Amino acid sequence: MNRTMDNYLYFIPLLARALQQADSGPALKQAFAEIERLGRQPEYEQGYRQFRRFMVTGARSRPSGEGDVPDLGFIHWLISELATGTLDGDQGARRAALELIRSQPKWQEEYEQLCCDLDRPARPTDVLVTREDEPIGTITFEDPAGAGSVGNIVPGRYSLALDTGRVIWEGPLSKRDLLWAHAYPDHPLELAADTGETSCPPTREFSLLDGELTLRVYAGVEGGRLELEVRKAGGAPDAR
Repeated sequence: MNRTMDNYLYFIPLLARALQQADSGPALKQAFAEIERLGRQPEYEQGYRQFRRFMVTGARSRPSGEGDVPDLGFIHWLISELATGTLDGDQGARRAALELIRSQPKWQEEYEQLCCDLDRPARPTDVLVTREDEPIGTITFEDPAGAGSVGNIVPGRYSLALDTGRVIWEGPLSKRDLLWAHAYPDHPLELAADTGETSCPPTREFSLLDGELTLRVYAGVEGGRLELEVRKAGGAPDAR
């Protein structure tokens, strides 16, 4: 184990063990006393300063009632470090930190929610459409939800990529996908002009980014259209 990092986070396993006790109040008092005692030793000095920096005013206060837990000021920092994988130390330090977080349901819930948020695919602002590796257009989203499209799509191999370069879809689109005469051989071309191409159902539909986006392909007389719809959400779309 890295001795320096072990000492830097020495207070985590002490608190984890205390909070796992049936009566956490006295156990926490003992843990704080041990943190203080070790903190006076030179090898734990940096870790003790770290501990003190993260503790909010009143963090040493005892639980006011059964089942209450004092507000340990560094817990939210620790949750963030664990969720993003940036916590210093080895596997033992991470294991002790997870035990501490899991000792309280509200901390465990916050940790799991943050992990879920970090794993959630990004919502795009701009999507670049290319055909045979040549850019042909961009679909831009300015609102949290809505749809955008690119027209004059002829058969070929296409890809859609976020402005970060991440490809979210790629594949071939054929005449049956894009050209009215091949998509609807039993319907005369005059019908396309009379009804409007946009009133017809899509020839293909894809769910992207775990349902955050829907890609629809429409057939037209001389070329088709790609429509990308963003599912309604609480925040504005953004790309990582």
